[in-house]
Amino acid sequence: MRTLGFGFTRFWIVLSSLFGIIGVLFLAGYYFYFWSNYTNGQITGDLNTYQTLFMNSWEDLGTYRVLFLIIIMFTLTTTLICNIGLIRYATSGTDAELCANKWSLAVLSLSLGGVIAPFALTWLPNTDVKATKNARVTIVRYLGTGWMLGAIGAIIAIGSFMGVTNNSGFVTASAKNTFITVMTILGVVAGFSLLFVPFFYNRKTVDHMIAQTSLGKWYRFVSTVYTVFATILLVIQIISAIVKLIEAFGRIFSNRQNGFQIFLNILNFSFMLIGTMFMIYLITSVIKGLWRSEDDYLISIPQYQRAAQMQQHN
Repeated sequence: MRTLGFGFTRFWIVLSSLFGIIGVLFLAGYYFYFWSNYTNGQITGDLNTYQTLFMNSWEDLGTYRVLFLIIIMFTLTTTLICNIGLIRYATSGTDAELCANKWSLAVLSLSLGGVIAPFALTWLPNTDVKATKNARVTIVRYLGTGWMLGAIGAIIAIGSFMGVTNNSGFVTASAKNTFITVMTILGVVAGFSLLFVPFFYNRKTVDHMIAQTSLGKWYRFVSTVYTVFATILLVIQIISAIVKLIEAFGRIFSNRQNGFQIFLNILNFSFMLIGTMFMIYLITSVIKGLWRSEDDYLISIPQYQRAAQMQQHN
């Protein structure tokens, strides 16, 4: 059953997810377009920028430049998979399912640095509810699939680059060894995901997770590995938000500012402070829920006072 009160939440989750998909496709297209121009000698702009961001020889595969390609591929696949999951929750779930599984939206959105979808969660009903699915299962299904496709995509992209570039062969042993290490890591990520992720699409996965059996221990081990990485991503979001807040605070005391500029910087800092506090609260709630051992690993995220007050007025 659906009510009009959930329309706001559904709308913003879908809208933010669509923007995320469009944005990451534009980013990936932008990267590969200019990389193609660089390898073909069709440079339009600062050469130093191209040399910093893009690879042009096998030797570059052993430098930091290969990381840009890997980051692009993982960002592309993870964003697409997670945002598809968000849209699926927002459009196909009932009001009760959307409310009960809001933690899934939080995990998927926050891991991508999302802001709009977590904000929309504050408009859900003022009840303390537990999820109807297992949080760690969702992490493996969506983030695991995104990372698996990212690793496979990066391997394919690197292989394609090695096949078409004219500057083949490694000049130094260190670059070759670095390249082998990078490819080994990507291979392990892809192989691990291909071996384990498909099992988490089974309808009885949650039952297996809860069961005190050898199979249950295996499911919990695999899900814990992915949960560790998801937690690291969420912690990075907290650190990033704090760093941005510090930068905003520092701009208040920048030299050569008039009174109006100082006022704008103070206003900007105030908004960022509110947003940072909200993000930290939501992320820490999700992290605590992810690592609870009771209630069959189900997460319960308390609603916010603002939502309660608005509902009372309505």
